[in-house]
Amino acid sequence: MDVTHLRFFSKKSIVRLFNDCGFQIELIEGISSAQSMKFRLLNFLLFGKIRDLKYMQFAVVAKSNTE
Repeated sequence: MDVTHLRFFSKKSIVRLFNDCGFQIELIEGISSAQSMKFRLLNFLLFGKIRDLKYMQFAVVAKSNTE
């Protein structure tokens, strides 16, 4: 992990953070995905419950709700 990052977020917590701060998310995409067969198998066995862990980072495009 990057030593400059102080917090870790799931996709759900990112959406909550932006909404709580008065922003509307227009686009959110995971980047730097894990391509491991072990991860894909585990995610399959857990019915997709860890799919957000596939991404090391998320890119977010948002706009202020006050506009």
